[in-house]
Amino acid sequence: MSLTNKSLSISRTGLNYRCDHMSQELFPPEVLLPPTAAVRTAGHPFLTFCVDDYLPAEVDEKLSATFPTELIMLQEKEGFAEYLSLSDGSTSASTFLRHNPIWADYVAAWCSEQNLRHCLTVFQAEFSKRYAPMWRWLLKRRLQKLSNLQVSVSLATYTRGFYLPAHTDDKYKVLTVIHYLPTNDSTPDARGGTTFYFPREGITRADMRQFTEWSHGIRRFLPIWTVAILAPDLFRVSDLTAFRSCFQQSFHHSYKRNRICGFVKNDWSMHEVNLRDYPTGEARRSVLINVWVKKHTILKVITKIEKCLSTLKQKAR
Repeated sequence: MSLTNKSLSISRTGLNYRCDHMSQELFPPEVLLPPTAAVRTAGHPFLTFCVDDYLPAEVDEKLSATFPTELIMLQEKEGFAEYLSLSDGSTSASTFLRHNPIWADYVAAWCSEQNLRHCLTVFQAEFSKRYAPMWRWLLKRRLQKLSNLQVSVSLATYTRGFYLPAHTDDKYKVLTVIHYLPTNDSTPDARGGTTFYFPREGITRADMRQFTEWSHGIRRFLPIWTVAILAPDLFRVSDLTAFRSCFQQSFHHSYKRNRICGFVKNDWSMHEVNLRDYPTGEARRSVLINVWVKKHTILKVITKIEKCLSTLKQKAR
């Protein structure tokens, strides 16, 4: 199998992707997002999945072997996190992809229209359920148009001591996929994986409010049913007692070669990464793929107004 690429072109506005024959041969949509991943386990509050033997062994090995050296070298720094976006059109991303055809094909395939269409087909039912019933009929229409969706692909390196508290991800994220890329001499390690939390019995959206931006400012006066989707974030909580009273650890996807795990973001998709006991001198390497729904123009205006009000409030202090 030839690992060459002709799917990437560079423009002043960023990366222009064409999913050509080679991209589709190496990374067809049904491989990038297996249809079996869209089956929600009965009783789970959100869809999550884990797929082993994700790519052909030689392809996964090639991706692992060409992981950026500058990110690997950071593994000696404790509690460190470093990211490299491969889909933002930056000079560093363009240079890396130009010299690593296998990665260019990988990114091109993920960002292609064919893959987005496949993604909609596979996950459409779950995508529409992520919104509160009052908004579902309206907002699900935005998710049915390819022009409203975009994909981001980033490389991530974490080291021992790094801790990402429980969170559900940004409210504009629709789907998250994590592709683990351990080094050749790494062994499967549960301490480098992703932990998911489920709400305890009886917990409602109203209980979740305390972990979101809807717990302060003008928003705290609005009824919870007017909120389309919540984005709980434990960075907002100094005491984890409240979180533990609402959530319990449900399961953990360990850090393993050629494995992906992921989920459809909704109010309840709590997950964390805890590397406090991770092996010293070894980096946790992964690819982070996110499908986003673009902000509506009205939301962009509202966001700007909120930022202005927040700035004025801080100056008043």
